[in-house]
Amino acid sequence: MAPRLGRKGGRPWAPLLDGTPDCHRLASWLRERVDASGKTLRDLGHELPYSKDAISRALNGAKAPEWNLVRALVGAVTPRERHVRQLADAEARRLWELADRSLRLAVKGSSNNGQSDSVLSQVTGELVRAYREADEYRRQAQLATEKSQALVSGLIFVLGGFSTTISVLTEERDRLREESEKELAVKLELEINRRQLAEIEQRLVIAEEKRRRAERQLAQAQQQLRRAGLLRDRATEQQSRVLERLVMVDYPRDNPDGRVIEPPRDRDEPPYTLMNTTDEDVADKIAREADRLLGDAAEVLDGLGRRLGESDERPAYSPSLRAVPHMETHSVDRGVIAALGGIALAPWQCVAELVDLAVMIHRSATPPDGEVGPLAIKIALPDPSDGRDATRIRVADNGQGLSEHEVRELIKGSWIRRIPHAVDNTVGLGFILSAVHLGSKVTVRSTRLAEELWTEATSDLRTTSSGSHLSVLVNRDHAAEATISGTEFIFEDLKRDLVESLKRRPRQLATKLGDIYSHQIDSGMIELTINGTEVTPRRHCVWNENRSVVQAGLQIPAVIQVDHRLDDLLICHDCDYSRADVGEAALCESCGGASSRRQERRIWGWLGIQRYVDSTDFGIDFISHGRKILTRDRRAFSWENPDTGQSEVEYPLDVPHAGRIVGEIHCDHVSVNYSKDAFQFDSKDWALVLRAIRGDGPLRPTIARRLGYPENTSPLGLLFKGFRRSTPGLRCLVPGDGRTAIHERAREWGRRFHDGEADYQDDRLWYEAAVEHDAISRI
Repeated sequence: MAPRLGRKGGRPWAPLLDGTPDCHRLASWLRERVDASGKTLRDLGHELPYSKDAISRALNGAKAPEWNLVRALVGAVTPRERHVRQLADAEARRLWELADRSLRLAVKGSSNNGQSDSVLSQVTGELVRAYREADEYRRQAQLATEKSQALVSGLIFVLGGFSTTISVLTEERDRLREESEKELAVKLELEINRRQLAEIEQRLVIAEEKRRRAERQLAQAQQQLRRAGLLRDRATEQQSRVLERLVMVDYPRDNPDGRVIEPPRDRDEPPYTLMNTTDEDVADKIAREADRLLGDAAEVLDGLGRRLGESDERPAYSPSLRAVPHMETHSVDRGVIAALGGIALAPWQCVAELVDLAVMIHRSATPPDGEVGPLAIKIALPDPSDGRDATRIRVADNGQGLSEHEVRELIKGSWIRRIPHAVDNTVGLGFILSAVHLGSKVTVRSTRLAEELWTEATSDLRTTSSGSHLSVLVNRDHAAEATISGTEFIFEDLKRDLVESLKRRPRQLATKLGDIYSHQIDSGMIELTINGTEVTPRRHCVWNENRSVVQAGLQIPAVIQVDHRLDDLLICHDCDYSRADVGEAALCESCGGASSRRQERRIWGWLGIQRYVDSTDFGIDFISHGRKILTRDRRAFSWENPDTGQSEVEYPLDVPHAGRIVGEIHCDHVSVNYSKDAFQFDSKDWALVLRAIRGDGPLRPTIARRLGYPENTSPLGLLFKGFRRSTPGLRCLVPGDGRTAIHERAREWGRRFHDGEADYQDDRLWYEAAVEHDAISRI
């Protein structure tokens, strides 16, 4: 029989050496396994702990090699499937035992040639029995192979069934999701219609209230019209009498005693003293005052006539209805201006101060029981295409407006006293800071409903460079429509670096103002535009209020409302000293003043969980009078041990440097600094704010128990208990993919939320990802 060339390299095997048939059978079987593997003796020598020569001797058929070599050789040339290896090991063991036994018998027979034929017969019987056992092993191995193949075929069939089932379920899931999306779209449309209907109803209520208010104002205007008519008639009569007396004054030359001849008068007319030559100036003043009274009366009558839709047939009085511009001078400390110029203030902060001032004037000009409608504030930044507007900023609103006296006090009073309508001193100082940082020329224009003229006051800070006085030009000019009201702030001769900064980054200014005024814009209190573009508020991407988790048997909502009230305070109008409201009128303990205003102390807002985890976009916004003073602040996440004075960060810990607790907390009663980017953190009021939202003790329950504190049930303590971890699934409301949390994808959805995309405004995508994670992880 020709040698087979199955090995790599094609080199044939050498003939088997002299040995027993069983040794030849073992060697031949091993050579077949080696040929089937395609390995050479050199490859086996590198792979096994035996040399190439040792392996070659084991395959020459002269004798049975040691069992360890045979087992290692079979393992190297047999595939890795478990059942194939088991069959190969069994066959190798059987052939090796026969070869080893035949070899021992052959050695024993050669040394005892004189044994009887019975021994040979016994050996032959054992060999026959061994062959039968080998055949039985081979048959069993074949049956096992057939069973394994049948099992594999069955598994393939079952897996095919599972694949079909999964495909059907996937199609059904997609269909249900599509139906759910359609149903959600219908619900969303119904909700939008409901809100629009509610808004229309609210507008109707507002319109009805405005109609009633207009009727009341009309009645008041008619009453004022009658009073003004009486005033005009009285002033005309007084002027006639004064002029008659002036004409009748005479100084006869032939009167020796120098007496003045008194003209005749009625008996019921009150007595009077005629003027001599030294009293002519007094007469002139009386006449000018009468002219002024008549002019004011005519102006009031004309304005009221237009409001009532009447045609005024009264004769016009000779004095002009427009006042003559006049200059006022006020003392100013130049050191104050220099000191204020040294305070660092960003351009957006200067613009924000004007927005704050407009809001404060609008609110305080409205009666306490009156309705404050939306305040439209239009900001016009420097425009390079317009030569005049290229170096000025204009902030205009449609508020209640200011009177002439209030405009004058606003532009001059900020430097020497509290400005009118200011809620706190920071508003007046904020106006001064804006004036110092924006431009040297400041103009305030304002008008009210039914007024004919604009009141305009202009000051130029450059006039203080050569002296210690501030010049204010006050004018009432430029006819105004009777149906408009509002105030304008105009800053001209802007600083060059400020102009360049505003030209380069108008979008950044809109983004910043949309962030710090998000509460007022979102609630409809103000409407803010920059160069005609509406400023959109930056809303928090939080879970819906109906979402919650359960921790230790306690249901914790994803959004918790906060409303904590403290005792009101009385603030002195003269020195701003605050004292407790004891319900009795009392003088100020600091200056002795009797005038004060009530300051409500209320800490309100909400804390909640953001739909995504982020390293920077988390924290609490603290708001004062509708403006965010601190944005995404994390002071409440640290706890200071009162015994040691050491402060320790408590959140976030499980995901270092990344969190998702956010919120908005209003605390109007806490004092802020002049630049409005910080509160008075060392004040008692600020400490009470932190106590209201996070309690006295630590957030971590283990640390609290160790230090003897009770369980922290504050709003922040509950959110910490329910959402401190970022485990994917509904347990912590974290989106996942069945294996891990999908933080990056959730953040991308959050960016789309802030971009205003409609599909990402509710928490449906985040919630479905958390539900699917739990469903996949259970399989």
